[in-house]
Formats: sequence, structure tokens, C-alpha cells
Amino acid sequence: MVNSIRNKLLREENEYFHQKIDTICIKELKNFQHLGRKIGPFKVGHPYSLDNYIARILIKEGYIRFDDGNQITAKTIQKINFRESTNRELGNIPKNHKHVYIQAHQELKLLNTQSEEGKKPQKDFKQLYSDINDLIRVRLAKIIRFAIQTQNIQSKKALTSEELILFEGLSKQIKEWRDYLGSI
Repeated sequence: MVNSIRNKLLREENEYFHQKIDTICIKELKNFQHLGRKIGPFKVGHPYSLDNYIARILIKEGYIRFDDGNQITAKTIQKINFRESTNRELGNIPKNHKHVYIQAHQELKLLNTQSEEGKKPQKDFKQLYSDINDLIRVRLAKIIRFAIQTQNIQSKKALTSEELILFEGLSKQIKEWRDYLGSI
């Protein structure tokens, strides 16, 4: 199905990989060609705005790091979790984490690779994994409740792009179910 939830999420993931992100160079690198584009040179300590998919390769190779505001960490997720667990309504996810679940998934893959190579402790991976699952649990309950109730535009604005896809799918299914059985 062209408009399945999975396909919509894959489109969001593609959008995420092609957005620009801010990085900082940590190891000098001469310029190189990628798909006909000249990329670089990179000087230590200098900031660079790069396509996410290119930045991830350079991060993995140890040439750059995320600018702190762009990286999803256990601490970032813990702050969001705290706000979510103390509020009945959906809280706003920071704008630089519009694709929070996709970002977290990519960060988990990176941490897992780094822990297997001995560059990062396994506990960093486990902590982020636990924190993102807590976030999913808390926000999913709110999204389901929101999909069942009459929706208001303000609450819809608090959804991330991934959550909006889920919300719209749930709302459609709930409406069809109610229409079939009669309004409850």
C-alpha cells in the first residue's frame, strides 16, 4: 500500500537523512568528491552544516561530531520524558528533534556499533534504549487517547512527524470502526 504507515515513516526517514545538520570538525580532512559534489575541506574546531547522511558517515569515521543541539542523547530523552510524565497533555518536542524517533534509532545504531568496536561503553546504548522506550510508552498512551477524543489543532501541533502519521492512521481506523458500529 502506497500510503501505509510504514511507507509514510520511510518517507519521513528519507526526509530526515537529507536535511542539513550542524556539526563540528574534530579531525582534519581534505576535500573529497561525493556524487559529483566537492565536500570539505574540514578544519578542526570549525562548524559545518552538512547533509545528515554525509555527516553520519564522517561521524562514524571520527572526523566530525554533532553540534550538541542536534544530537539525541539519553539526557535529552530524559528531559522530554520528565516533562511528558508530569503533564497529562502532549508536550512539545524541541524543533531540532522533529524526527525524534528516527534520530534515536540512528543514534542507537551508532552507539551499538561504537560499543562493539570498544569506543563507547554498552551502558550508553542500554540507557538510551531504555529512555526511548519510556518516551514511546508515555507518548503512545497520550496519542491513543488523543485519537479517540475530539481532536483540537493545538494538540496536533505537539506531535512529531512520526507521531502524526500514527495519529492519522489511528484516527481513521477509529472513525471507520465507529461509523460501522454506529456512533458511540
